[in-house]
Amino acid sequence: MFLASTWEELKVACTFNDGAKEAAEYMLQVSAEQSLKTYLEAHERYLHSMASQYDTGHSDGRKEQRKEDAKIIADRDATIADRDATIANRDATIANYKATVSDQNATIAELKAKLAQYE
Repeated sequence: MFLASTWEELKVACTFNDGAKEAAEYMLQVSAEQSLKTYLEAHERYLHSMASQYDTGHSDGRKEQRKEDAKIIADRDATIADRDATIANRDATIANYKATVSDQNATIAELKAKLAQYE
């Protein structure tokens, strides 16, 4: 019985001895249970590892996306600030033109008044 190197050889060796046959079947059952337990533990470790990698990759992806989003927002804020500055400059230019026009209107009014004196 102990010289058998495969389960088939063990079954043949125990064919005529019920005690040995029972012991061999028990060993086979324990071995199968241990193999199944080892397989299930390995599978569980695999699933846990895959879930961890997914979570890590997923959170890394979210971090990268947040960085990209922050850069996009910063670029847009800079563009808006530039446009606001341009608008402020145009408003100042318009105010200067209005002041110039107002001064010119005042000059025209003075000149018309002087002209009216000579007519």
